[in-house]
Amino acid sequence: MKEILLAFVMAAMVLNSCTTVKEPPPPLTDVELKALKLIGGELTPDNNIKIGDILIDRAKQELIFPGEVNMTKGGLEVLICTGAGRRHESLLVSNVPPMKLQLALILLGAENGARRPGGQIPQGSIIDIDVVNQDGIRVPVEKWLCNADTKTEFSRRGWVFVGSSFTSDGKCLADAEGNLVNTWVSGNTILDNSEALDENINQTVDKSNSSLEQYKADGGIDIFTQNVAPYLSPVKIIMKIRKQEDKK
Repeated sequence: MKEILLAFVMAAMVLNSCTTVKEPPPPLTDVELKALKLIGGELTPDNNIKIGDILIDRAKQELIFPGEVNMTKGGLEVLICTGAGRRHESLLVSNVPPMKLQLALILLGAENGARRPGGQIPQGSIIDIDVVNQDGIRVPVEKWLCNADTKTEFSRRGWVFVGSSFTSDGKCLADAEGNLVNTWVSGNTILDNSEALDENINQTVDKSNSSLEQYKADGGIDIFTQNVAPYLSPVKIIMKIRKQEDKK
């Protein structure tokens, strides 16, 4: 756990060099380069940052990583999972380890926190997610989602940086569970859906007429089949912190 905490401290140091600028981003200092190496990152020739397969574009303030379309129809509980995750209910799959995504979001300037606003812990940063298909067309990932009841396309909603919990010996639980972004509150994940109901919120569910599973099906998220890219086609996944003034 000490090593993980140290990595996060170092990540915060590198964060200071990731501010939005009109000119090309400046080179990192020796201290920042050492911090970057400590968390498994590297500086690219154009002064951007890579952590495994994740590229942090410092000028655009975006992070980009590869994935592929895992489903083209049906209901979802996961937006993006790893190969070890719940592929039977995930729109996209990526080989990016959740822990690396968590570090990359911190380097980007995001702050993890509560899933919903108004509590003792501030809500985590809202992250907008775009997908780029094989033709280079970039759209909000919500364009590939629809309401399970009405089958209407979602508008941009954003995803909350909640961050993963860790075991006593420092293992990232989201890594073990294979969750990068969830659509339904279940297990450890890096990003979550702020609009999903908690499993312990019972006043909105008529227990006499409907089980929780049926409620999830009735009020859940489906794939907008006519919009989504073809099955197994490669995509680029792009994440960007929503500006404070754009938060709803």
